[in-house]
Amino acid sequence: MVAGIAVFLLEPKAIMVAYIVLGHAHFAIAYLYKYKAGKIKKMHLAKYALLAGFVFSLPLFLSFDTILLIIAVLFSTHFFFDEARILEVDLNRVSLLSIAPPVIMFVSLVVFIEMGVNVMIPALLLSVVLYLIGVHQEGFRFLLLPHVLYLGFFVACFTCIYLFDYEVTGMTIFGSIILMHIATWYFFYIKKLKSNSDKFIEFMVYLVLINIIFIGLYYIFKTGDSDSLLKYAFDPIYYFCWAILHICSSSGELFSLVKERIGKLQIQ
Repeated sequence: MVAGIAVFLLEPKAIMVAYIVLGHAHFAIAYLYKYKAGKIKKMHLAKYALLAGFVFSLPLFLSFDTILLIIAVLFSTHFFFDEARILEVDLNRVSLLSIAPPVIMFVSLVVFIEMGVNVMIPALLLSVVLYLIGVHQEGFRFLLLPHVLYLGFFVACFTCIYLFDYEVTGMTIFGSIILMHIATWYFFYIKKLKSNSDKFIEFMVYLVLINIIFIGLYYIFKTGDSDSLLKYAFDPIYYFCWAILHICSSSGELFSLVKERIGKLQIQ
């Protein structure tokens, strides 16, 4: 529903503003709860600072399109893995073969729309091959796993946008799933905390206050000096840098799953 509203009812610029402002609030809340859970330690801050220095140097020698391509790959992988993880309680049931096709199709669609490079048909053929590998490994039950069916829906949507030549900007496609990711993450946390009234109220207070703060900061940015320090938060290219930092610092379960799968292949 969130993605549909973004694609069909909002202008591309409105989508961009929404995902930048709400995205920063999402990052802040995620870091806050990682800190409260004891997952942020001094040693992590040093690594984060080094990574931040590297990431924020990217606009100095990379074009906007190149950074867009990097964040498209990173974010879609992060997004589709999180969607599969939330849908499948048992992480061991999450198949990397089910995550790759929507990532490949999403990145190819963004490249096609924003850069004019058409690799959609090869991407679709590769996605079909990956599904066939999954069927070969696990039988036809692979196609019936909830997260495989769900992520396959995205593959179908991206394919239809291309085949039926639906007029949509890359930012609209990009922004719609960013907004969907934020909404899904909040919904997941609310569902997780609703049985504990104190933690639920605390989360809702943080959710409202932090979003209000970033909406206010964005208003100051748009009505004030465009060269202020706030541009390093709200200018699209720097927002992508913040997004890269967030993804790299919150994808531990994905890295563990990939490492585990590679380990099993080496044993075999």
